[in-house]
Amino acid sequence: MQIEDLYQEHHASILRYLQRFVSDSQAEDLTQETFVKASNGLKDFRGEASPKTWLYRIATNTLRDYLRSKVHRHDEICDSISEQELERCGNSAHIEASIESGVIRTEMNACIKEFIHKLPENYSAVLVLSDLEGHSNQEIADILELTLGDVKIRLHRARARLKAELSKGCDFSHNKDAELECQRKDT
Repeated sequence: MQIEDLYQEHHASILRYLQRFVSDSQAEDLTQETFVKASNGLKDFRGEASPKTWLYRIATNTLRDYLRSKVHRHDEICDSISEQELERCGNSAHIEASIESGVIRTEMNACIKEFIHKLPENYSAVLVLSDLEGHSNQEIADILELTLGDVKIRLHRARARLKAELSKGCDFSHNKDAELECQRKDT
């Protein structure tokens, strides 16, 4: 097993995973740090877990270290509609509708991401790995070094807590295009 092969195969998924917690530029830095650590530790890899699980564990620990560091601060999430989406739209009415829809999605994603970040780390990690990254409970158990039962319990509690926090902090409704919108409650 070569680090170059691991990088080629898993770079995109590790980056996407880290982007769920931090800004794109921070995620890129943490991804690079993950692969440096993996390269340094490759000689000690015993194969007790799959290489993918091993890399996610390194990424998770790297993220934890970063989040605990004094350097960490929450950055604004800035997503924009891609140029391809704009080109597909054709006329300005479609462009405006697409932009409005994109802004709504961006705001919703930012809102949900913010609420996930406010959860305790043990809850946010299982939520992201399961619901956003699509890992199985067993993979999550391996990545976070937990029992399968602990993962199931944390996932259930995390979803319940997120739902409660979202309902305390947001009013949800549908716009004229039947898209879900979130309006922050005044606190």
